[in-house]
Amino acid sequence: MSESKTTNNERIFGGNFIVIAICFVIALFGFGYVLVKLPEITPEQIKIYQNGTCIKGGWRDALIVTHVLTFVLIPLAMRIFFKH
Repeated sequence: MSESKTTNNERIFGGNFIVIAICFVIALFGFGYVLVKLPEITPEQIKIYQNGTCIKGGWRDALIVTHVLTFVLIPLAMRIFFKH
């Protein structure tokens, strides 16, 4: 009986994938930091936007999560389909 060993290139979550995931997380936190530190909207601009439609509360958070999830799942799916 021979045991088949899975090499690093054949695994889905190999070393390269983990490094790329870490870089992605660092970039995402950096982008979030930049958005938090941007200047605020002036009161004159707030008056303009008060009449418009705005997504608030849990819907806004759900929208952000679904968009970030897409950027995580697409590369993962591409890697899985590429390996098979």
